[in-house]
Amino acid sequence: MGYPVQVNNTSESLMFLMVDSTDHITGMAGVVPVVTLSKNGAAFAVPVGAVTEVGDGWYRVAPNATDANTVGPLVLHATALGCDPTDETFDIQSVPLAAPGAGGVVIGTYGGDPSASALDWIRFTIQDTGPSFSGEQWYWGDTEIIGILSTVANATVAAGEILLAWARRIGHNPDFRIGRFSENWNAAARLMEEKGKELLQSAAASGIGAFVGGTSVSDKSARSGNADRTKGAFRRGRFDNPGAGW
Repeated sequence: MGYPVQVNNTSESLMFLMVDSTDHITGMAGVVPVVTLSKNGAAFAVPVGAVTEVGDGWYRVAPNATDANTVGPLVLHATALGCDPTDETFDIQSVPLAAPGAGGVVIGTYGGDPSASALDWIRFTIQDTGPSFSGEQWYWGDTEIIGILSTVANATVAAGEILLAWARRIGHNPDFRIGRFSENWNAAARLMEEKGKELLQSAAASGIGAFVGGTSVSDKSARSGNADRTKGAFRRGRFDNPGAGW
């Protein structure tokens, strides 16, 4: 089964396994696979990236921007003498999208300690921790996260708003299935939206509370002496003559 690959990829190889046609289990080393690729339903063609052996029956197509220049399913078909045919489907994605002003590259930082800063806490909470920690590319740039944080009440609200925006973004991607490979973006968007709403509800709940004044002598004295204080709506004896009107 394939895996997501960034559009115009020049860093990730397309890995595939060649299996012995006798037992259909053993990886076949030392063969010369004939590989073709189909980009998003187009006709199969020979890849630009070189095909080389990795070991234990595994082979790779070297990363090449031309082979990954079309968003959608990239189907790899490989045959070799004495091997079962192999088919893999890679998901060529246009995300992560570029952060504003970043020149087409998402710029992110994460120190690995959510207690160190609001930025690290948000990244940990939304799990956008970058290549060094998650093995995935940055999705949100530092500029975007810090910008959102500057417009809301706190980091919890910022994380919730980012998840809601993330859900809207990936919700535009269509669901599809090709053989063993499928992408259910709508379900992922719904789950992310739920998590975002949970964070916003948590942030709202943490700010809810009731204040009772005048429960101590000093507080009551201070409040009664405050000339700017609104007078109470009730007064002693206001219901002594209920038929007399206001």
